[in-house]
Amino acid sequence: MNEPTPAPADGLAAGLAAEYALIYAYGRAGVELGDKAALDIAADAENTHRDLRDRLTEYMAGLGQLPPPPEAAYTVVDPLTNEGEAVALLTKLEDATAATWRTVVSATAGDDRRHAVDGLSNAATRAAVWRRWRGEQKAAATFPGA
Repeated sequence: MNEPTPAPADGLAAGLAAEYALIYAYGRAGVELGDKAALDIAADAENTHRDLRDRLTEYMAGLGQLPPPPEAAYTVVDPLTNEGEAVALLTKLEDATAATWRTVVSATAGDDRRHAVDGLSNAATRAAVWRRWRGEQKAAATFPGA
């Protein structure tokens, strides 16, 4: 049996790294959320990102690639002292994750691209949901990830 090879850093591994960081941020920001709707949005978003992470690592392993592991910890803006700061951070990180996935979409093809489009769509949708929760009139970006 062949040993798995490290995944190329500019492909799905870049998107997976962004997903790891975002999942971590949901854990950190979640402690500042008190509004039931915000808690529900955060739980749904975190679970969706975890599902995407799991599908990606399974897909990459099936290709014989070694998915990169998550970092032990990530730098998150400190201190987050209230719900507004937490939601602003999550919105910003969803946008950053969409931007990462947009780059991966342009660098991939076939099934890799399908997974990248899923990541882009997921992050862009979550950013729009957070903007809507914040009361912004223009919730969705014209070109997500741009």
